[in-house]
Amino acid sequence: MFKLARYFDALQMIGKVIYRKRYELISIFGVLLLLMFISSFFMFYAEADAQPNAFHNILDTFWWSLVTFTTVGYGDVYPITAIGKVLSGIVVLIGIMLFALPTSILTAEFMNEFNKDKK
Repeated sequence: MFKLARYFDALQMIGKVIYRKRYELISIFGVLLLLMFISSFFMFYAEADAQPNAFHNILDTFWWSLVTFTTVGYGDVYPITAIGKVLSGIVVLIGIMLFALPTSILTAEFMNEFNKDKK
């Protein structure tokens, strides 16, 4: 499969772009992971007393954080307290912004690479 990639210019371009922006992407995903753990911590303490079956511990609450940051929203675990709902709204907004950031970085680099190949 990887040997076939050298014959396709588009796959080579994708590889170049991701390789060039690897440090930015790693940084963004590192920040995202850190924010997910922080939001799991806060959500656990906001909801654990109200929903002990849904929010067992901070690592179980990490599932809620992952689903909320990615805006998938399965609905299996959700906040019922006022502070939990406010925190959930903040997490969704931060998640949208942080997932849009790598997209814009990669798009800008794809445009640079495309213009370079065009010249």
